[in-house]
Amino acid sequence: MILSDGKNDFENNVFKFWKWSAPVLQTPDEVFAGLHELKLHGRVIQDVRAIGMGYNWRKDDIWDSIYCSVVQQCGKAQAKKICDQETYPENIQMNRWAEIDEPMLIKFADGAVLGISFDEGSSVRLSMNTIPWDIRPGINPPTFHANRLFAGIIGKPITSIEVTAALEEPVFTGSHGLHLEAQPAYLSKLTLYCERVDITRPFCCLVFKPFYDYGNVYLVDYDGNCHKMGSENITYVTEGF
Repeated sequence: MILSDGKNDFENNVFKFWKWSAPVLQTPDEVFAGLHELKLHGRVIQDVRAIGMGYNWRKDDIWDSIYCSVVQQCGKAQAKKICDQETYPENIQMNRWAEIDEPMLIKFADGAVLGISFDEGSSVRLSMNTIPWDIRPGINPPTFHANRLFAGIIGKPITSIEVTAALEEPVFTGSHGLHLEAQPAYLSKLTLYCERVDITRPFCCLVFKPFYDYGNVYLVDYDGNCHKMGSENITYVTEGF
């Protein structure tokens, strides 16, 4: 565990990594202890917000994702022509995920706000009611609405939490001056399971995984398949930024 001297006194309401009081948890036992204190089981998710940028939801990155999908369907010869149109192809399906590098905020029906960050190898930060809901990004401006991208969890209670560990040492960049000691097991994934959705898709899960010094967040089903959305929702998810 790496403790923070932060007092949650965010100057000008701008998020800064070491102004946040949440400790950096680096072992499964530390995360289990932190989750036990937070008492998340049964809490109903009312809203979700990403503080900063979703790097895969920038205009050029959306174009690249659609282009790769169209290439698989009709080849390179037609792909660029199709993607250069002003509207997105109707038959495109995009995964509901985001690459972020600042915390995700989850607001519950009782008004409590969970701050969660997993954007460095085996290094998770969790705390309740320490980051203002309207906090401004400290790195890059937002590019998507998390409550629209991850709409499947809104109104659902957290029914289970899974902490996944691995023996292999993860990619660790040391961002923000962090360090990672050798240990028996390393954190690789954190999954929040939500209430049963329907018979064919029994659960809706929000999965957090590190990717270098970014954090990838996915909306997945019980089998680990990422939920998808049609191209008509792309503008809805990104409009206003």
